[in-house]
Amino acid sequence: CDPRDSLVAKGKFNEKLLLDEGIKERFEQLDGDRTTVLDEARTCSELTLPYLLPPDGHKETDVLDNPYQNLGARLVNNLANKIAFTMLPPNQPFFRLFPNEATEAMLDGEQSEEKKTLVNQIAVKIETRAQKLIAKQFLSVPVIEAFKSLVVTGNALLVKIEPKDPLDKGLKSYRLDNYVVNRDYRGNPLEIITRETVNPHTLDDDVLDVLDLVLTTATMDEILYTRAVLVQQKVTGIQSVNETI
Repeated sequence: CDPRDSLVAKGKFNEKLLLDEGIKERFEQLDGDRTTVLDEARTCSELTLPYLLPPDGHKETDVLDNPYQNLGARLVNNLANKIAFTMLPPNQPFFRLFPNEATEAMLDGEQSEEKKTLVNQIAVKIETRAQKLIAKQFLSVPVIEAFKSLVVTGNALLVKIEPKDPLDKGLKSYRLDNYVVNRDYRGNPLEIITRETVNPHTLDDDVLDVLDLVLTTATMDEILYTRAVLVQQKVTGIQSVNETI
């Protein structure tokens, strides 16, 4: 599907509107449109793995309801692990690299077998390197969590993390009540907003200056909203803490 037919992609949803509209208000607007979906998903989570989608207003110190049976949890864990191990099998690559027709044509001729062997060896090295990178970044952990949410709630969101340290790249899984998605009539995502709790001590100094925060041991966590919108064929993203962009 090509999302270029949408108003957002054509630029009708411009960057000025993106900045003028509050991210928190936009999140609450889209979140209110799916109340029935969240209620049904919470019911399914309550009978299987309650922590996947706890009740509205739940805090970490609150005690979740006990389903008094482990059959649902065992089924969800079994399905999620099978799907994850199928997509990311341990100790072996989950993909294969083959030369395309143009590359094969270049390899024909003298010493073609030796050249093809060399190309295959390089491809195997790339596959092995990718497998080691996946194991190093522990990608299977957020992937399994996403599959659990997918099995129970029918939705899941994985976000690629791009930290300052290139070695810390990875994936983050979001609960259904912590993100909203706006799609066009073809199902292509046009707008995604995530909500998460962050410790102010992890924020950059320039962000702290804008928020006028003084860090102490009693500094409370803040709510971070991240919004990504497709504008004129490009994804534009902004973040907001304390309703400050």
